[in-house]
Amino acid sequence: MRLNQLAFVVACLPLVALAQVYKWIDEKGVTHYGATPPANAKSREMQLRDPTGGPGNKPRAASPTTEEQETEFRQRQIQRAEAEAKEEKARAQREVRCRSLRSSIGAMKDARRVYSFNEKGDRVLLSGEERDALIAKREADYKRSCQ
Repeated sequence: MRLNQLAFVVACLPLVALAQVYKWIDEKGVTHYGATPPANAKSREMQLRDPTGGPGNKPRAASPTTEEQETEFRQRQIQRAEAEAKEEKARAQREVRCRSLRSSIGAMKDARRVYSFNEKGDRVLLSGEERDALIAKREADYKRSCQ
């Protein structure tokens, strides 16, 4: 019944483009449409548009030409290629950083002595605890950035 009522409203739409149509739901939960709502039901006025292009319809934008579609397609291709190149560059930089971190971690684990430089640029020998802390920090950086 509900579908038939909606079909009726849609079929009559060109004829009643300027008439008021109301929508309400009865106590059983069934949706109804009509020109006059019942007094005991909460209803709302529907805004109908004439599909034939009468008043109330907004003018449609012209469809893009084949040339415009082709231009838009090429622009999307260029944007996609630029995004892929940017991703590839970031991936390559990440890979270089990861290789450097792996190498640094391995060198510090193999070295008997690990040196650092102070603010004056002088070489300073790290203690065993400082060396282990530096290795742990680089391993955490590697896990966060490279895995």
